[in-house]
Formats: sequence, structure tokens, C-alpha cells
Amino acid sequence: MSKTTEQRVTDIIASFFAVGDVLATDITPDKNLVDDLGADSLDLIEIVMEVEGEFDIEISDAAAEQVRTVQQAIDLVSRLVGQ
Repeated sequence: MSKTTEQRVTDIIASFFAVGDVLATDITPDKNLVDDLGADSLDLIEIVMEVEGEFDIEISDAAAEQVRTVQQAIDLVSRLVGQ
């Protein structure tokens, strides 16, 4: 069974933050990438690049700057892939 867009985006984000005290199950749609998960600007750039490669899409800098939560990342990718 193929993964949904939500699962794929969440898996990518979890691959950056599911270490130490943070579990993959802690990466939920309501989590703020910076405040809750501790992402810095380099993490955010790397996540965007990983998502672009996974979905074969381009995310503009302006669109990427608007993403604050896991759900916003999922919504953006869903729009760009036409789901």
C-alpha cells in the first residue's frame, strides 16, 4: 500500500527530528517546526530540498517561508502535487 502525501511529508520531517527524546510519533500535524521541533534555518532548507526531491516539485522561497507547522507543510505539498 502506498503512503499518503501526509505520511510521506511527516516521514521526511521525522527523519530530521526523530532522534534522542523526540519520537517519530511525536511529529504530528499541529507541531510547529521551529518552536516545537527545534528546527533552525538550515533544517528548514534541508526539509524543503528533501520534499522537493521526494515529490518532484519546486517550492518557492516565498511559499517555504510561510510554512510554520507540519500541517502547513502537508497542505503546501498537497496543493503543489494537485491533490
